[in-house]
Amino acid sequence: MGKFKYAIFSLILCVLCAPILAACGEGVPLNGISSAKAWYSVLQGESVKLEVNFMPEEATNKTVVYSVLSGEEYVTVDGEGNVHALVVDDKTAHEAQILVTPDYDS
Repeated sequence: MGKFKYAIFSLILCVLCAPILAACGEGVPLNGISSAKAWYSVLQGESVKLEVNFMPEEATNKTVVYSVLSGEEYVTVDGEGNVHALVVDDKTAHEAQILVTPDYDS
């Protein structure tokens, strides 16, 4: 069976220094981010777009930074949250972790 296996990755959501915007008096602060899915599966060579929810929905700054925390040999992620599973020469499932953090500098 020559089918590609899945690249399985988890989404790690991190909110650091959420009160910064409130302390500066600039709009509605971002208090958290979440995702409807904690795990994604994608075939090697294919892509999936991460879905991030912001709390509160009316937060002023909804800019996040995506990065591969582990498993960079199996997946890549771009600035828009598109995760691409790289083609690996074996037929086993691989795991990776994607880190999503607020970008308080934008």
